[in-house]
Amino acid sequence: VGDLHNDEVNVHRTVVRTDNGYEVMNWTKTDAGTRTLPLQRQALEAINRQRKIEELLRRDRVVDIEQPIFRMPKGGVIRPDRVNTDILRICERAGIEKFTNHAFRATYISILVNSGLPLTDVLALSGHNDIKMTEHYAHNEKDQTKARLYSVDFRRRDKSVSSDLSSKMKKALV
Repeated sequence: VGDLHNDEVNVHRTVVRTDNGYEVMNWTKTDAGTRTLPLQRQALEAINRQRKIEELLRRDRVVDIEQPIFRMPKGGVIRPDRVNTDILRICERAGIEKFTNHAFRATYISILVNSGLPLTDVLALSGHNDIKMTEHYAHNEKDQTKARLYSVDFRRRDKSVSSDLSSKMKKALV
């Protein structure tokens, strides 16, 4: 759970199950979970659409930074189990392989890794404590690296670098 400000979301809260149901807590699972994420245009557009839906459904403007933007039908915090239930129901109706909301996070991290973003940046954006966890999402990186390597044309190289290297090698061999 986070706050929006200047096209960024400040993640510093989490939704947890308690004896009283689901509640928003003012902490994250790990210290690394507290972070600021830049939002892309598409995400900002989706958030603004959802704010308009909230206004229409509830005649309630989401103006307070503490108010959830995405809420349960009767208001209140969206429960993670409810999101997964909805996703599984949609998958079943669509006849596609079932997944949970964690797949969105995993996909986001995999896309960042496979786009060439340094793992340390992905670590910071994902809120992981350990680079090994981030590397877990880099399963396709080796294939991407291999594909990039195969695309290099070693025959087309700078002649000056080549001849300079050749003369250095000749001198070293003498």
